[in-house]
Amino acid sequence: MMTEALAFFAKGLARWPVPLVTAMGRGLGRLFWWLANRRRAIARRNLSLCFGHWSAHQRHQCLRQNLISTGEGLAELLLTWWRPDDQWLQTVEVEGFEYLRDILRQGQAPILLSCHLHAMELGGRVINLHLRQHHLPVGHVLARQHNNKKLEKHVDAGRRGFAEKTIDKKDMKQVMASLRTGHPVFMAPDQNFSYQCVYAPFFGVPAATVVAPARLARRFSVPVLPFFTYRQAPNRWKVVIQPPADFFHTVDEKTAAHKMNQLFESAIAPFPEQYLWVHRRFKNHPEGRNALYRDL
Repeated sequence: MMTEALAFFAKGLARWPVPLVTAMGRGLGRLFWWLANRRRAIARRNLSLCFGHWSAHQRHQCLRQNLISTGEGLAELLLTWWRPDDQWLQTVEVEGFEYLRDILRQGQAPILLSCHLHAMELGGRVINLHLRQHHLPVGHVLARQHNNKKLEKHVDAGRRGFAEKTIDKKDMKQVMASLRTGHPVFMAPDQNFSYQCVYAPFFGVPAATVVAPARLARRFSVPVLPFFTYRQAPNRWKVVIQPPADFFHTVDEKTAAHKMNQLFESAIAPFPEQYLWVHRRFKNHPEGRNALYRDL
């Protein structure tokens, strides 16, 4: 009952003026910063692991900005999933759309590869909006299902509102089915994995990294097109679509995982505070499961 009530409230909130919703998100982020919580501790540990060369003051400032951005990212998710009209997205800048347009017009459907910058899903909705405007097949979404099945029902419906189809993160057969029918597939393989993965450095730290993008690219000649979404200012976003990442087709899986993480590092570097540092990226580690977070 509580989940249904919260979902009802969130859907109503998503219809409020966009600046008000995102301002509320920043307010929630400030609560994340002021109130002691495990997610704040995880983000602090991740920043310490990945940016040990920074000063303590730099990491402190990034942590504060990251938690505020996390709250704003939650507000952006509400808008992305449950705001019914697309007018608020018309002003989002899109760079490099021609790479995606040209691949689709050649009869191929790419993996749209990204990492968990806070506005990532907003970027997916914007890309699909542009695909519709060009009368091209929209991208389907590969996503992990929430443990709360009642919440998952609402989130999945929100995603399908702009993506038509969602795919469970382990269902590679459905990924191929979408690609074969001409639909790009949004994929964000930068979180911790415990299956079909190799250890590859992420900001210098061994990270369990999935090999699925490399396997799909090599076995089925699937193009891989990176894209990243940045919040440039409150209520101002930019989606950057990069040229195809050809290394997935030319190197072995472990090298591809390493290069993919390097790609993500370069995407995170301009706005490190906008990345999902509250996630236990290094939960699986050569020193043991949860070894880097056990004391938190």
